[in-house]
Amino acid sequence: MKIASLMAVASEIRFRRISLNSKFCFFQLALGVLSICVLRHSYAATVLAVIGDEGSAGAGATRVANMVGSSSWATDYVLALGDNSGSNYAFGSPEWDSVIGARYGQFIKKRSGPAAGAYPNQTSEVQRFFPVVGDHDRDVVTGSTAGYVDYFHSDPGVEVGRLPAGVHDSSQSYYDFKLPIKGGVGSVHVFAMDSEAFAYSAESQAAQIEWLRDGLTSSDATWKFVTLHSPPFSSSLHNSNPLYQLPFQQWGANAVMSGHDHVYERVLATNAGENSMPYFVNGLGGSNIYTFTTNRAPGSEFRYNDDYGAMRITITDDEAAFEFLAVDLYGGSENTTGELIDSLTLHRSALPAPPTLQADFNNDGFVDSDDLMIWKASFGINDDGDATGDGTTDGADLLTWQRQRSNFQPDHPPTLSPVPEPATVALAAAGCALVIGTIPGRCRRPF
Repeated sequence: MKIASLMAVASEIRFRRISLNSKFCFFQLALGVLSICVLRHSYAATVLAVIGDEGSAGAGATRVANMVGSSSWATDYVLALGDNSGSNYAFGSPEWDSVIGARYGQFIKKRSGPAAGAYPNQTSEVQRFFPVVGDHDRDVVTGSTAGYVDYFHSDPGVEVGRLPAGVHDSSQSYYDFKLPIKGGVGSVHVFAMDSEAFAYSAESQAAQIEWLRDGLTSSDATWKFVTLHSPPFSSSLHNSNPLYQLPFQQWGANAVMSGHDHVYERVLATNAGENSMPYFVNGLGGSNIYTFTTNRAPGSEFRYNDDYGAMRITITDDEAAFEFLAVDLYGGSENTTGELIDSLTLHRSALPAPPTLQADFNNDGFVDSDDLMIWKASFGINDDGDATGDGTTDGADLLTWQRQRSNFQPDHPPTLSPVPEPATVALAAAGCALVIGTIPGRCRRPF
């Protein structure tokens, strides 16, 4: 076989079964036979494991954790996309440590001094586990995030806590942080949203928008990612939700990752506020697997729900390689390396430029009703509502406003009406029956 033919075979293997982080080597043997070897992670890079909806005591959750923690992955940090708790664990519940700590405790920073004894499975000296709040991480009756904050952040001996600086209290938890790139000079800046507080609280929604917009636009990081629980775009049970379709790329993000739907999906958004930016739904960390609906998300490019798995992002100054690998739960012997299911590599030199929103007349990052009012006040008078650059405010500028109008409207948030998760409908009804009339608005969204 000629070397060119072998290269073609190797290329096919690479895309089907072998990580994009792999490199190939060829050795000439006797009788013209070539031997192919695979070199994994043969260059310096920062490796992020990304898990979603991992709060389960089942075999799938265990195998995903074993894969993420294996030497073949060489995981530096873990990003968790919510529902770290499988069933709304109460404050101080031992299940936090017996379910999450038993599987990922080597990445979670332990408490200082005697307080470490409360959660013995947390063993890391530094924080390498960065979660977001999911709907199952809140108390099913009160909606409190106190149990989540207690397990991942609070430390009686350290006032600032264990997660990066941000907002961490009984009603919400969101924060951002930078990670170094191994073998490089750049960094990865991750913004971890609280999509639950974003949905329930107008005050938190406004605060998170300002934090995200200002943080993303001012960040000098090489790569900028956003993590949250509820997906902006999804073809599964909970569907796409305009509430979370913020102009992430306009503000400087390179990718958005979410969970909530227990599937894997890669979406390439190309709407008014985005220009070919990837969104990932990654909820196959161990909870019961969902089906896909016929209501396919716009820009959906790849969908998978055959088995449990996790994403791996291998990052250098020049590239960010996103992969989803499955654990082959039903294939017999455990595979801690994982089977490559999907991959996408972003090249720093070829990133699409963030779209320009000419109709954002007040420069707040959104094209909304405030900009429409500016257009109305400027029509035929001055160029304050000029989106086309012709020096006048006229009907053409209104057409531009209509084309660029943001899906998410901060002045008029859409009403939430998601599909409840099958296993929690009865529990949600019971909880709501207890609190109706005592906590206004708490039962307007199924848990």
